[in-house]
Amino acid sequence: MSKLFEMSRTKNASKLVKATREFIKEHELLSPREKILVAVSGGVDSTVLLDIFFRLKDEWNFSFGIVHVNHRLRGAESDADEKFVRSLAEKYRCRVFVSRVQTKLTAEERNISMQEAARELRYAFFQNQRKTSGAGAVATAHNADDNAETVLFNLCRGTGIAGLAGIPIHQKEGGIIRPLLFAGRKEIEAYARERHLRFREDSSNRSDQYSRNYLRHKIFPALKRHINPAAVQSFLHTSEIMKLYAGYVEKEVERVTPQILNRRKEEISLNAEHLSRTHSLLQHEMIRTVLEHIGIEPSFGRIAALCSLIHAQKGVVIECGGGWCAERSAGELIFHKEEKQTVSAQILGRSGTITLNGYSLSARKSTPPAHFEDDPRCVYVDGARVTFPLTVRTWKNGDRFIPLGMKREKKVSDFFVDQKVPLFRKRTIPIVTSGDAIVWVAGMRLDERFKITPQTKSALLLTLRNGSLWQELSPKD
Repeated sequence: MSKLFEMSRTKNASKLVKATREFIKEHELLSPREKILVAVSGGVDSTVLLDIFFRLKDEWNFSFGIVHVNHRLRGAESDADEKFVRSLAEKYRCRVFVSRVQTKLTAEERNISMQEAARELRYAFFQNQRKTSGAGAVATAHNADDNAETVLFNLCRGTGIAGLAGIPIHQKEGGIIRPLLFAGRKEIEAYARERHLRFREDSSNRSDQYSRNYLRHKIFPALKRHINPAAVQSFLHTSEIMKLYAGYVEKEVERVTPQILNRRKEEISLNAEHLSRTHSLLQHEMIRTVLEHIGIEPSFGRIAALCSLIHAQKGVVIECGGGWCAERSAGELIFHKEEKQTVSAQILGRSGTITLNGYSLSARKSTPPAHFEDDPRCVYVDGARVTFPLTVRTWKNGDRFIPLGMKREKKVSDFFVDQKVPLFRKRTIPIVTSGDAIVWVAGMRLDERFKITPQTKSALLLTLRNGSLWQELSPKD
């Protein structure tokens, strides 16, 4: 081999190292003296990234280790990948952290695809190992072709601006960085050849049964032949533009979130009035943010349907999937777990305590009070007017009572509407009954027939505790 060719080969390989160094600096992915973990599968991309980091470590004075996940999906081949990665750790004189996971079992238990299960297990291990080892980040070897394929894949799925922005360069939440995202697959493969790097070939990458492989082997070659030879670069340009849009929209969402979004224990609500005054793009992104938070795929159709709730009538409910639904209440869009339409009941004696739907309700004998506390959680009832045992249950269709201060019966459902109680909460509020009569809509209103009067000689004190919605369930009028 001529010296001139050898110098040319070394120069070409050095170009990728230099470009990686500049990319890291431009996007502030690493700091000098930082500890980094490199995700290495054994394939050409991650092997090249590891080699580049080895060449940069002295210059930047940082240390690195390897993280590898054995998904156990290809039998002996998967184990051979692990063995190869361990040999790379010896070659580059660094520590290696390996996780052997049950990917197939996880996919079956969670009813998700194998690829999705593998990704979740992989990134969970990366994040856990990063925290355990005190590393600043985990570097993955995603490249420009991966990014272009992701943009096209997300375009087909209809994921919106965030999806068209492609693979993020830096995921701060999980401490993930992608130093090779600028580099094409051909550049990376050329580097491996020039550096005589050994790497593993994943046999599953040759199968077109996986959607991403189909894009890689069929769609992109066709696009390059018939539409645009520089299709990958075009998708990358789109990705860069969309990243700018996504960054701007993200800042706008952060700006309006305090006025619109409210997180409670088991629900998320959006202020419908404030939301209606924002741009429709921000409405879309706010709802997408909520769906992602509760683990629901933010498809275009689902988001469009939920956006319609902003101007819908009170009481309209839309199923989100995954056991969640969204309800249009008097002033909010409330995302909550779907409630089973069953009536729960407990028996309460003359004294004692029961629990229902997370509430604790107690009864004890008392003398008629000299004055009444303004506390909806505690009520005194005329002891002579109740028949024991009392029943504490949830609301059912047809329930009626006479709200304190009124003379005529009212449907409990209409009372809930007047008090602006969302549909799903109606079935969690305890209702105390004596025989067939409602004594107390707990935490909200006593029945007129059971109130304390000047003729009352014995009283019963009913107390509701441990509820988290007192401000919302207290009387509004």
